[in-house]
Amino acid sequence: MTVTIFSRVTCGPCKQLKAYLQSKQVQYTEIDLDANPEREKDVVALTGLLQVPTTLIVDETGPHPVSGYNLPRIAALLNK
Repeated sequence: MTVTIFSRVTCGPCKQLKAYLQSKQVQYTEIDLDANPEREKDVVALTGLLQVPTTLIVDETGPHPVSGYNLPRIAALLNK
C-alpha cells in the first residue's frame, strides 16, 4: 500500500491529516502544491476538484483518491 498526500503549507487540515497518519505509523509521500504547482492537474485528474488535502491510497484493489479531511474514509481504506 502506498499513501500520497497533496497538500499546501498553510492548510490546517493537511497538518491534521499528517499528524493522524504519523500517529498510526503510516508511511506517506507528501506533494506540496505550493512548491510544485504543476502537480495541481494531478489532483484535478484524480478527483475532479482542486482541494487539499487530497489523499491517494493505492492498494491491491486499485487507487482510492479521497478529497478533503475525510478521516472515516481514510481510516477505512487503511484498515482494509
